[in-house]
Amino acid sequence: KDYPTASWQRRQEIFSEHVWWTKALLYFLSHDADLAKLYPKLVTEMATWGLCGDEYTDTNHWTPQLYVRESIRLDGMRVVTERDVRGVPSGPYIPSAMGLSKWAVDVHAVHRVAVRQDGVWAVLNAGGRDSGRIRNQPGTTQLTEIPYEALIPKHADTTNLIVPVCASFTHIGFATYRLEPQYAVFGHSAGVAAAVSVATSAAVQTINVTEVQQILESWVPYPQILHATEAPRATLLMK
Repeated sequence: KDYPTASWQRRQEIFSEHVWWTKALLYFLSHDADLAKLYPKLVTEMATWGLCGDEYTDTNHWTPQLYVRESIRLDGMRVVTERDVRGVPSGPYIPSAMGLSKWAVDVHAVHRVAVRQDGVWAVLNAGGRDSGRIRNQPGTTQLTEIPYEALIPKHADTTNLIVPVCASFTHIGFATYRLEPQYAVFGHSAGVAAAVSVATSAAVQTINVTEVQQILESWVPYPQILHATEAPRATLLMK
């Protein structure tokens, strides 16, 4: 939990802990005697696996940094919430939209627990919410228009920052946004907005958003899709 604000030394400690855990898991899968009795083919195959010999050669074949799925986010001029991504209540049209986002509410499990059901032990995920793969969990199915105000800070905080990745979302809202396609879409939008800000010597809060939208919608060869009213075309392009 302390990784986002930790010192460099503490981050290295956390990184080392993840390396140790991953090594231990791989060793267990390839050496455990009880597991071998239950799944001999699995253990035999895992024993043949190792780290990739021609990748990350300068860091002992381990990736040099952690993949951080969710961390500190912007508290911007507008906060996108679960209510927004689920299309409640007044419709999806956002005048200042910078693009479209689409994903189910996807929150990974907090931990795994051993549970005995009908005399049989099983390992179950606890604390997660994946409305894209788990039945009977309500989630979002529609395209969500992301407002420009969710990408920029409040004027009193700073006037020269645009945040396309760690944008202004609640935890559940962000669970529908934190994917690479969205980062590409809104990274593009943020770049255009930044260029307009520099060209007009305007704070990011006072730029002409309509000008940004016009540039995005006329972009060649891939014009940006800003509004869900173009849903059929948008859905086709996002598959």
